[in-house]
Formats: sequence, structure tokens, C-alpha cells
Amino acid sequence: MILDSSAIASLFFRDDFTERVTKIVERVDEELITLDFSLAEISNVAWKRIIIFNEDKAVILKQLRNTLNFIKTLCSIVRIEDIIDGAINLAVDQRVPFYDSAFLYLASERNTTLLTTDKKLYSLANADLKKHIRLP
Repeated sequence: MILDSSAIASLFFRDDFTERVTKIVERVDEELITLDFSLAEISNVAWKRIIIFNEDKAVILKQLRNTLNFIKTLCSIVRIEDIIDGAINLAVDQRVPFYDSAFLYLASERNTTLLTTDKKLYSLANADLKKHIRLP
């Protein structure tokens, strides 16, 4: 199962999807995979929580460390440069932002599911790609 940054963030930074994403991830019986730039995207989630939402810095930084540890120890990390050609072609063909298309391309290429909380991505995907997307 491919985990995009929104799904990983929901595991560690409480939101409306946290409980559902957690249940899905706990029950998955396949390899967890993400892209290397999810590390940067998750770090940006932490920054937003501290700067924009005025959440406690110490608490958020602890959640960030836990998130990064999860990614490094429990997920296989795919380098974006290894899939960039396919991802950019998908992004252009489907008119989907590159960041989203990279995760979706990886799921399609590996014939697995992309777990995301991004409803807009689901709405933009064509029928063939939707079969690879799971919304919690």
C-alpha cells in the first residue's frame, strides 16, 4: 500500500481522518511504501501546526519525530527521481498536481492501493486510476 503525505500526517497529527487511517494501516497486510519527499511534506505539516495554528511547538516536534521514525522504520521509501518521468507524464495527462500524481503513479505502477485523504485527487482521477485510490 502506498501512503501519501496526507495519510501519514493523519496518523500522527490528529485530524478528521486519524481514526479511519489508523485502522486501515493497522490492518494492512502488505508492504507500506511512500515517496522520499513525504519527509519534507510532513515537516511542512508540522510547520503549519506551529506557525499557522499556534499549536504547542514541543508537542508538534515530538509528533514530527514520531512520524519521521515511522517512515524510516516501517515504510519502504521510493526516490522520486526513480519515477519522475512516469509521474510527470501522468500529472500532465490527467491534469493532476505533480506531488499527487507521483503517489498515484507509484500505486498504478505497482498495482497497489494509494491511501490518501485527498478527496480532490480522487475526483480528478479517471476511472482506471480511481481503482488504485482508497479514501478513508
